[in-house]
Amino acid sequence: MTLNQAGTFKFHCEIHPAAMKGAVTVSGQAAAGTPAQASAGPREVDVGAVDFAFQPKDASVAAGGKVTVTNRGQAPHTITLDDVQLDTGNIAPGATAELTAPDAPGSYSYRCAVHPARMRGVLVVLGRDTDDLNAQAAAPPPAPAAQSGDGGGGGPGGGATAFVLATAVVAAFLGGIGVSAFALRRRTAT
Repeated sequence: MTLNQAGTFKFHCEIHPAAMKGAVTVSGQAAAGTPAQASAGPREVDVGAVDFAFQPKDASVAAGGKVTVTNRGQAPHTITLDDVQLDTGNIAPGATAELTAPDAPGSYSYRCAVHPARMRGVLVVLGRDTDDLNAQAAAPPPAPAAQSGDGGGGGPGGGATAFVLATAVVAAFLGGIGVSAFALRRRTAT
């Protein structure tokens, strides 16, 4: 991540937010006469609030871009950013609210103020020359490579189904020790 603006930027671990947090302070000034380059990120992003999750949970937008939040659930929800004072306020079921993303690039955690323990996400504000990792993560996975028709499948048991393997294990057990132990118990009982 590149921070192009002077200031203090808070951060935290999404997995351990209470125990792992800190701040980065950037000092200095931007070069005079250098216009800020626009972000390659989307100017608008839509986030759905559903009972009880955000869809998508992590979203990206250009600095100063528009974030539209639609409540697709049955309960009221909000998007409240943790590190800056941005909040949609309560959004009734079926309603929509908008907020303007911060101007400073970075990752901003957010939560639903009504359901803070269950509904959390991250808004990534993209700066110039920053790849949108959320868009890459949302891309469909590549199609699996076609397997050859020989049934080999590329390894031990390749091409065999789980059912075939399980049947073979049970048959080996019953055909070996399992049957003799069963027969031994039956003989001693008579």
